[in-house]
Amino acid sequence: MISEELKKIKSFGSNMESSVTPEDIADKEKELGVMLPQALQDFYFTFHENDPVFSAKNRFIPLHELKRTKRHLIGSQDVEVITFYTYGIWGVGIRKETNAQDIHDPYTYTYYNNPKNQKQKQASICRSGYRLSSSLMGWVSAQQLFSQNSIGRIDPKGLAYNDRNAVLKIFHMLPIGQAENNIGRACSTKDSALYGFIDFGMRCVFVSAGSSGLVKDFMENIHVGFEWYKLDGKFIEKTPAPHKSIRKRALLSIEPAMETLNHFIDIIDLQSQEQEIAEAEQRIRAAIPEPLKELYRRIPGNYLNAPNCFILPGRLKNEEGKIPFLSGGQGVFDYAFEHLSPIVYRSEMDGSWSEYGMIDGFVVTQLVWNIMNREDLGIVLAEVPEYSKQSLSTRGALGKVLVPCFQNLTRENMQQLYCSPENDIIALYDKQLKTLYAAAVGGEPLRNLEKVTKIKLSWLT
Repeated sequence: MISEELKKIKSFGSNMESSVTPEDIADKEKELGVMLPQALQDFYFTFHENDPVFSAKNRFIPLHELKRTKRHLIGSQDVEVITFYTYGIWGVGIRKETNAQDIHDPYTYTYYNNPKNQKQKQASICRSGYRLSSSLMGWVSAQQLFSQNSIGRIDPKGLAYNDRNAVLKIFHMLPIGQAENNIGRACSTKDSALYGFIDFGMRCVFVSAGSSGLVKDFMENIHVGFEWYKLDGKFIEKTPAPHKSIRKRALLSIEPAMETLNHFIDIIDLQSQEQEIAEAEQRIRAAIPEPLKELYRRIPGNYLNAPNCFILPGRLKNEEGKIPFLSGGQGVFDYAFEHLSPIVYRSEMDGSWSEYGMIDGFVVTQLVWNIMNREDLGIVLAEVPEYSKQSLSTRGALGKVLVPCFQNLTRENMQQLYCSPENDIIALYDKQLKTLYAAAVGGEPLRNLEKVTKIKLSWLT
């Protein structure tokens, strides 16, 4: 599994040996009534309880504190989960009942760790889309980095060459101890006092050390500009950019988009939801936007619960004028609508709400992302590493295979959709991450995409 990679990450910042024994693991398994996945065992055999990964604000749970907790799962009875990591109000864990094929490396789930109110108690857990081994590698790497005294941040967008090439160039200057996964990529440098971490979500590179001088010398040596993320023990706060207001327009039907998705994979299952929708509108004293109603009427619940978790009509709540209807991937953000408004609002970390997009296009792109992550249905997901606007133009390499679709729907939203003329490939471009993802049923269409475009994909599943 990941034992050797975990040892490489641990080698930076700590030389304490784990005191956990196979007997301790066996005793905990007997107590929990479940076999701990190998990746989690590797983690406990590697890290000592006094290592930073167990004491940081976002922390891993020591072996002796692991316990079973009941949480609500959409479309199912309550399930039991075992929390191994917490960040803020959230917990991350694995389900006690795991499919036989997933027992060694199951998917992780996100949920409220210690519910404070009825809303949090009733909130559904969300499957993250990441396997346990990937989650562990990413979070352990980040914990080791952020525990250091000084951290420099390199933003590839500020460099004079292609974003991904900039990231890879910097990364290959940190050549020892690579650990690749879906969340990030970590490595120790040749100098054991320095540590590097690439965050694919934030699209930037972090380099940390016990002293600011080591970080500064390294940055000057590789001739790149950087900014301080943490300097001599103090995090450096950045002033957030002003939020751009959304231009309102009349909402459009999402039926054409769902018909196209149905050609990609058979998803539509007409169901009687009219009574549930009517009862929900009466209860919340607000009209559910028509695109969301169309989703409820046409799409089975198993497509609505991971990695983005749609809240079904029977569980909608009016919270001071905002009606949350979706929890995003990893459960970090909630998304809500208002009565008679076409706008989607996103919850921010300070408890406020900000405009995020138009609900018709938002509903479609989040549904598409859920479908693109359905590995259990044979869907293969890949990142297109050499994406550019030029490559997706009609004369570009990607534009010959992928064409924009539902542009009117996705206008004013953070994601744009593409598909192949044969509907055997769907693609989603995320404006915030500046990343293009492509998916197909089986790997053959994506291999053909590589062949035609001469662009090598980065396979995510």
